[in-house]
Amino acid sequence: MKKSILLASILFSATGLFAQQDPHLALYVFNPTMYNPSYAGNAQDPELSLTYRNQWQGIEGAPTTLFASGQSMLTDAFGGGLMLQSDQLGPIQMTSIATDLNYRIQVSEVSKLAVGLRLGMSNYNEALTDLYVIDPNDPIFQSDINQWNPMVGYGAMVYGDRYYLSFSSPGILRTAQHFYASGGFALPVQADWDFRFSSQYKMVTNSLGSLDLSPAMVYKRRYTIGATLRPGSAVGAWMHLRLGNGLSLGYSMERTTSDLAPFGPMSHDIVLSLPLYLPGKAVTSPRYF
Repeated sequence: MKKSILLASILFSATGLFAQQDPHLALYVFNPTMYNPSYAGNAQDPELSLTYRNQWQGIEGAPTTLFASGQSMLTDAFGGGLMLQSDQLGPIQMTSIATDLNYRIQVSEVSKLAVGLRLGMSNYNEALTDLYVIDPNDPIFQSDINQWNPMVGYGAMVYGDRYYLSFSSPGILRTAQHFYASGGFALPVQADWDFRFSSQYKMVTNSLGSLDLSPAMVYKRRYTIGATLRPGSAVGAWMHLRLGNGLSLGYSMERTTSDLAPFGPMSHDIVLSLPLYLPGKAVTSPRYF
């Protein structure tokens, strides 16, 4: 199985597929800036976030993702943020750094429209000289690949206290362009309980799409338990806690249902977020989205 993963990573690097693929996050709704720059700065206070994903745990060379971001409302109409992302698959590493800018307007008494732009750079590094190969004289494996490329992305979202709809493409200069359509809503069930549902559909040029479905129950807007269904790919469960000091913690566990299912690999996500409350500003109730 280790050889299969290594072979797959080499094939991906040869065709450029991995360089064009965004990672899946089961907890996408708690770190939406990874996919959509229009979200940056929509919260009332500056916020720092950190996300880590370990996909197919136990399989050597399987994908891992680390995503860090900071965002802040700049004015009543503008917001901004910074993001750093690192993806690893076998000998291949992708690192991206970018800044997000957004502009938002009130479109009704309960809804706002936000549009965002992402500008940055991405680095593609392929450590071919570290691989064990049958023919050490093969010229393909005589030197590493290291490339820097510009990154441009955009996004838009309409949102209110209990719903959101968004569309984005975080990297429009790539050959295999990604598009994300996402949405969610929260409905009251009892005084302290809400049912929340979110979904995200990923479309990739010349490739099959991928759908995430995430039903959840929310208690007092602070404690959430939910499930993840990615048809043909994975199923899982997750939780998210908002603590009294503003710190929030999310964890998800997925089991693959793809061709790797007989090997039993699990995937894990962890999300940490910390709002930096500004002095003199009232703290509102935690947001659903």
